[in-house]
Amino acid sequence: MSRRLRLRWVLVAVLAVFAAALLHLGALVGFLPLHQEEECRAAIGTAFPSPPAGMRVDYAEQVFPPSARCAWRGYGTVDLVPAWVTPSMVVLLAVGGVAMSFALLPGLPWEKRAPREGTSG
Repeated sequence: MSRRLRLRWVLVAVLAVFAAALLHLGALVGFLPLHQEEECRAAIGTAFPSPPAGMRVDYAEQVFPPSARCAWRGYGTVDLVPAWVTPSMVVLLAVGGVAMSFALLPGLPWEKRAPREGTSG
């Protein structure tokens, strides 16, 4: 495999991992609200009938997979982080891993190798 092709695979791997890291950071910073109770009350209105004003809201954050869950007893839970974030991160990390493995291969199976000097073939 040529050096230029290896560098392209390394670039793809680095960009994919960087994109996954940006997505994770964006999920932590952008989707995890500063005012949890207000965000939870707004989210519950879109998913379930609005709970009574005095009902207690439990809030839980998780770093990986990124999650911000609001829970109401008798009403259910709502995750403030969109469902597409974690699968996207996994796909980007897989692309990075596959690209890096291609970059580290000594040669691709379908490439024709030049015969060594001094041998016939």
